[in-house]
Amino acid sequence: IKAEGEAIATKNGAKGQVQGKIEPIAFGLQQVFIMAMYEASDDVDFDKIADEMKNSIEQVSEAEVAKMDLAMW
Repeated sequence: IKAEGEAIATKNGAKGQVQGKIEPIAFGLQQVFIMAMYEASDDVDFDKIADEMKNSIEQVSEAEVAKMDLAMW
């Protein structure tokens, strides 16, 4: 699941290295975090990416954008 989520993020324009992290929730359930960077000027539809992860990765029941930050340099 983690590798498929990383591939979807990359396919949808993620810049640099995409990272995935798995954390247990409870009763054998796990949540997978996919962390990726995007250019603000690329007009990325994050809800579309989350929907693609939910609908195309087997055993994924829910996908959402959990956090979004602006990087400054």
